[in-house]
Amino acid sequence: MRVYKLKSAREISLLFNTSMLLGVIIWLVYGIVRDLPSLIIWNSIALALNGWLLFAKLKYGRVKNI
Repeated sequence: MRVYKLKSAREISLLFNTSMLLGVIIWLVYGIVRDLPSLIIWNSIALALNGWLLFAKLKYGRVKNI
């Protein structure tokens, strides 16, 4: 919410967010392969939130020149 309100994502690490997104995708695939509903549900939510944060980082992460 803070990123959306301030339209700034400078303090968010692109490397961390990307690696977190990759980890969530791996866990989601594992949950799908093993047919584990709790892993599928929670990692789908985490994927959506991390995906939105990555989008916000790419959109608002640039430093504005004043």
